[in-house]
Parts: sequence; C-alpha cells; structure tokens
Amino acid sequence: MLTGALSLIFAVYLHHPVVLVLMGATCVSGIGMNLCFTSLSVLGIRDVETKQYRVASSLTNTSYFLGAGIGLSLMTLMTQFFPSYPVVSILSLTILFVYGVILLSFFITKEHKTIRTSVHY
Repeated sequence: MLTGALSLIFAVYLHHPVVLVLMGATCVSGIGMNLCFTSLSVLGIRDVETKQYRVASSLTNTSYFLGAGIGLSLMTLMTQFFPSYPVVSILSLTILFVYGVILLSFFITKEHKTIRTSVHY
C-alpha cells in the first residue's frame, strides 16, 4: 500500500500521464489491499472463540468498510475546502498517508502489547 501511495506521489510530481499514474498505483495498491484485507480478517478473529467466528468476521468487515467510507468522506470534504487543479492533489495524498500511518501504528502497538502480555504468562 505504501509503495502504491509513493508511486502515485512521484507520478504527480513528475507530471506523468494520468492513465499511467492510475494504472500503476491501482496495480500496486490492489496487491497491497489484498494483503491488508486478509491480515485484517485474521486479526479480527484471532482471539475469538470458534462459536463466535461469524460475528467477529462480520464486525471486522463492517469496521473495514466503515473506515474506508469515513476516510473517503474526509478526503472529499478536504478537497472541497482546498480545491486543486491536478487530478490527484497533494492534500488528498497527505490525508491518505496520515490516515494509513495512524491505523498502521495503532495495529502495531496493539500487536506489540498482545505479544508482550502473552510472553509474561
């Protein structure tokens, strides 16, 4: 996902054609999204009893798509307040990057705490 975002940023700064920018970023981000979605599903049901897998999976998917909707809404709102002429603005990329870093740091911290508590037992 980070590679897709970085390729998109470099393509915007280097003024590449829009079709090439979107095709490259979509391919790289698509692979990243598949890896992230699978990992998110595993994290969502890891500490759940077998009987509750369906509920945990449903909540995980709901939170994933709710977060994507909120992130897209936030990006759209910000681009309305700060309009720009390029197809992909620096503001949109910055919001997306910050949003991803916050989520990634949250999950890394949570995983680190889980590992630390499991080692003490």
